[in-house]
Amino acid sequence: MDTSSPHDEPIYLPILRNGQNEREVVREFAGLNRFGELRDKKLLYPLLEITDTEDFQDLQVYQQAGDKLFIEFPEYLGEQENHALKAEIDDLLALYEGQSEFYREHEDEIDVPVISGRPGEDLLDSYNRVKEQFDEVAVRLLLSDERDNGELAEVNEIGLKISSSDPIVLDLLDTTNLEEGGYDYLDALGEIFAENRTIVANAMNVYQGEAYNWGPEIASEYGFDGFGDFAVGGRYPPIIPNLHELRKTYRQYGVDDFEIREFEGETYEEAVQELEAWEEWRQDHCPFCRQLGSRDEDCTSHVAKQARVGHYIHSVLENDLEWLAEQRA
Repeated sequence: MDTSSPHDEPIYLPILRNGQNEREVVREFAGLNRFGELRDKKLLYPLLEITDTEDFQDLQVYQQAGDKLFIEFPEYLGEQENHALKAEIDDLLALYEGQSEFYREHEDEIDVPVISGRPGEDLLDSYNRVKEQFDEVAVRLLLSDERDNGELAEVNEIGLKISSSDPIVLDLLDTTNLEEGGYDYLDALGEIFAENRTIVANAMNVYQGEAYNWGPEIASEYGFDGFGDFAVGGRYPPIIPNLHELRKTYRQYGVDDFEIREFEGETYEEAVQELEAWEEWRQDHCPFCRQLGSRDEDCTSHVAKQARVGHYIHSVLENDLEWLAEQRA
């Protein structure tokens, strides 16, 4: 199979939910001179999952940082009970019949809407309705790792019906077996969407098994245009019963590899001190590492999250997309 891509610039798609920490990180990438070379010949496509209509008030922050902003009404978050956003998402779902109505109501505020869900007729119907209003529609397919459940046939039908100019996000729901050969039909997906900009999403182990980012390697192997993820975070934000009793974990992405190291402590300050004692820690790596290393007070959860997410995105732009471009050359 020819795994070359018809498109030039590699893509990183950070999947974000609007919050103070996310906005602070994204502002750092919004056209600052020091990131000119870092952003050269690469594409940053933030995908913002709307969890409250007030999120629209902050769209400019994400638009200024990204080459293109994807907006999603994340219906899938309402399908699982045990996560911190459940009540908020249920309130939002009560206001709209579905994604197509949501995008129709907010047409003037959205750059690229995202139709998401399991492959099937319902998703294709939603796509067709939204496509009547928008020149570009992204399709985010939530995929299991089994090829014999009819999903592949549904995906092939979608590939035949959608425009080749619309980007595709292949979102992997089951990542625990990626190292052992899970998702053995990715080559078929690469052929189905050969003319589209195609992004593999969430090919990352964070909470189960070895902490590792498979996104760049999968994108390279199957000829995808890029990869995306929750920036070393999880798909479903956990419900934490008592913040003061649980040990804190700080996750640091490798600078020259795809590994994710974990550092623990009773507090975030203790976890970060473990990071700083690590012989490979580089305070001068990026603005986010410098901010973390020069803190005057104990590290809070906000400081830790901004450093973790900012360092990760910086590392992806600095190293992973460079590596992916070299592999595709």
